[in-house]
Amino acid sequence: SAAPAATCAIQPYGYIGSYWAGGGGPNSHFGCPVNTEHDVTEGHGRIQDFEHGVITWSPNQGQATIFSAYQTPGTRVQLHWTTPGMHYDRWLLNVRVDGQDRGLDREFYNWQVGMGADWGLYTVDWAGPGWYRVDVEGCDITNPGGSHDCKQGWMNPIYIHAT
Repeated sequence: SAAPAATCAIQPYGYIGSYWAGGGGPNSHFGCPVNTEHDVTEGHGRIQDFEHGVITWSPNQGQATIFSAYQTPGTRVQLHWTTPGMHYDRWLLNVRVDGQDRGLDREFYNWQVGMGADWGLYTVDWAGPGWYRVDVEGCDITNPGGSHDCKQGWMNPIYIHAT
């Protein structure tokens, strides 16, 4: 018989809860919540911490925008974001480890592997253990030279402790 599904003492709700449940809930990469959903301290929206990651809701980038991060067993930090109803040509990624720029910032076009016009999936390069602060911003290309316009701004940043 199949193993019983894990249960969690705290049950996520709203956009964060839907995203978490759709990815497998307690049996997902995130595991169970370790606290209740609460307001972000930077930006606008909500955030919730889980056993192995973080999920944040960033309504300024689109009503159902979700940005998440979790640590993989191989010590990497896996990112995923989705902006239903908002489509971008380019994604900007800003990464700091323990407050330091370690050369991990990236820029992607929506046609690259792991990227779409309203979503992205990326594994951050490993820069050792520490607190990773990650931001993502969707932008539109404004001319053939590559200039871009980022009207909605950065999603809520995620802080994740990678060991």
